[in-house]
Amino acid sequence: MTMAQFSRDDILIYQGREEGMEEGEIKGVIQTYKNLGVSMEDAKRYIMDKLYKSEEETDGYMNKYWK
Repeated sequence: MTMAQFSRDDILIYQGREEGMEEGEIKGVIQTYKNLGVSMEDAKRYIMDKLYKSEEETDGYMNKYWK
């Protein structure tokens, strides 16, 4: 039997996929990346890839919360 360990981030990402992340949570993700110095393009790519958001939807969130 193989046991896998998941980080807290892995679990939150999985939950976000299953339940759909709320806009406030996405806002927090965007602001955290900005505060950590992640480029806007990398943050956008992460949101699209990991949270399964379309480019149009992600652009809307980025324009709204990347301040």
